[in-house]
Amino acid sequence: MKIIIDASPAVNDSTGIGRYGANLIQTLPKVDSKNHYLYFYNYIRDKNGQKARFIKTINYPNVVSKKVLLPGKLKEAIWGQKFFDPLERLAGDYDVFHGLNFLSVPKKARNVIVTIHDLTFLRYPQFITAGYPEYFAIFTKRALQQAKKVITISSATATDINKFFPGYGEKIKIIPLGVEERFFMPAKVSEKTHVRAKYQLPDKFILFLGTLEPRKNIENLIQAYYKLSASLKDKYRLIIAGKKGWLYEQIFQKVGDLNLEGNVLFLDYVDDKDLPILYQLASLFAYPSFYEGFGLPVLEAMASGVPVLCSNTSSFPELVGEAALMVEPISFYPIKKGLERILKSKVLQAKFGKAGKERALQFSWGKTARETLKVYKEVNSENNKSQPSA
Repeated sequence: MKIIIDASPAVNDSTGIGRYGANLIQTLPKVDSKNHYLYFYNYIRDKNGQKARFIKTINYPNVVSKKVLLPGKLKEAIWGQKFFDPLERLAGDYDVFHGLNFLSVPKKARNVIVTIHDLTFLRYPQFITAGYPEYFAIFTKRALQQAKKVITISSATATDINKFFPGYGEKIKIIPLGVEERFFMPAKVSEKTHVRAKYQLPDKFILFLGTLEPRKNIENLIQAYYKLSASLKDKYRLIIAGKKGWLYEQIFQKVGDLNLEGNVLFLDYVDDKDLPILYQLASLFAYPSFYEGFGLPVLEAMASGVPVLCSNTSSFPELVGEAALMVEPISFYPIKKGLERILKSKVLQAKFGKAGKERALQFSWGKTARETLKVYKEVNSENNKSQPSA
């Protein structure tokens, strides 16, 4: 069986979709040496005009990688046209095509499997740039119609698909994401000292890690932190790490309005290799996002052994079980009470730190890859049955 994967999302592995793609394409050949894979990436440049770094080299005899010399948006536009040549022109004959998101499926592709991570653009259109909800909805419906199977990363996303696009339930296969083994590994004292100095981290801090955008509910987190007692704020700083996203300015404005510049520190982008250590240095990981298709930072934090506070919405209940403290995200007050409960109790800190690590052991990229391989085989088998006999 020859499987083609549009691995373009994996080039940017600082996002949730990117980390999914990067880990999946690296793990598939580890669990499957029989089938043949072709990964292709569209040509992109970063904001400074430099070529985007190629994903980690994948050296397996059953894997071939190719680049498509098209900027991402141009590729999406062309692939959505009826006149675009069949995928065979790019990659030769194939048995299964897997698009890692709904934007990466050519209109003429066949035997399609598509991964749909979330429907934020329909659940919370106010968190998306004007015009994009309608644009994304068109591509999503087209992908659902074209796909033989649809992979979703949580039951919450599957429920949303059935709500907004009824009639495709039989196509859906829920395959949760995994967590890299490095997040379980205790960091050396020297590594912690280096990372603490590199980012000028305080002794104790609450950590948020994610894109700075309204959906992540960072403003309510900042307001909740502001309402903590002076003694708690003196003891714990709030560290906000992540790239600037849509409407990030109001997050910085919130800190200024509350005069929290000395207590709330922004790290911007954190080197990937430093992430496990950053989690381990934190006293508490807070992620009160309004909506997530999965919530990978929460899983990584649990694997690292740091107690977690997260929302009780969307995918979080199925992800954390009872291994984290879940709160209502709609206002700052429940977040504030949750922060207080954990920060004031060494018992709860130990409980959630231990339970989170145990919970995270249930998720692995090997399991994600094996479940995905089953979907490939199922689609290929169904296709072979439908072929007319000679």
